[in-house]
Amino acid sequence: MESKYRQLCALLKKAEKIAVAYSGGVDSTLLLKAAVDSLGFDNVIAVFARSVLQKPETVDGALSRVQEFGCTVKVVDISPLSWQSFTVNSPRRCYWCKREIYKVFAEAVPRGYRLVDGTNVDDLSQDRPGLKALQELRIKTPLVEVSLTKKEIRSLSRILGLSTWDLPSESCLATRIPIGTPINMDELERVALGERFLSDLGFQACRVRFEQQGVVIAIHEKDFGLMEDNDLRKQITSFFLNFSHGKVLLDFSARVG
Repeated sequence: MESKYRQLCALLKKAEKIAVAYSGGVDSTLLLKAAVDSLGFDNVIAVFARSVLQKPETVDGALSRVQEFGCTVKVVDISPLSWQSFTVNSPRRCYWCKREIYKVFAEAVPRGYRLVDGTNVDDLSQDRPGLKALQELRIKTPLVEVSLTKKEIRSLSRILGLSTWDLPSESCLATRIPIGTPINMDELERVALGERFLSDLGFQACRVRFEQQGVVIAIHEKDFGLMEDNDLRKQITSFFLNFSHGKVLLDFSARVG
């Protein structure tokens, strides 16, 4: 595992100047750490896309953590709700979103910097339409090139003292909206409100989806014990029935990432 990190650093060093597409998550944080270790903070830029697809606390956490690396941070504000290819919410939503974001990144990065992405090997075995956009735009994925898995990335992050080593996986708010349901600000705010409510009750890394049959809640496997509290279940049910129709359902395929 440590040998893969050395390979990663050697690979990045060849570029001389690196711009890391930084999300604040486990993968891009390790990639940024390796870039700074290889090239020095003055030859590395972290590029962060800020939009309505993220919860404010997610943005604040990411921008706070990145300060540890001392490199330049370029925050790019994007407007995905203005992209019709995205808002129609087709099965190719992530493809169009990723493509638009990285086109903006490419324009924002100074000449001479190579733009890299934090995709890992495990991502390749999942249904991720956005990967096709990276391939088309010829965006390098160094973690894939050295065959780093998510588990290895977390382990390396812990060894290197990165606070993200046990950070739950995060995804944009649009992933909670069923395919075919148009994406708009009201839908995104409803999801964010529901997840903030659950987070305040102690549920970490939760997901809330508003589907035809009602509200579907997905929680982390370590939090299932909280649902044994009958009063808490009633509180959750009452809250979601206030602004949704149908039932309040618990997804038993627990989140583990």
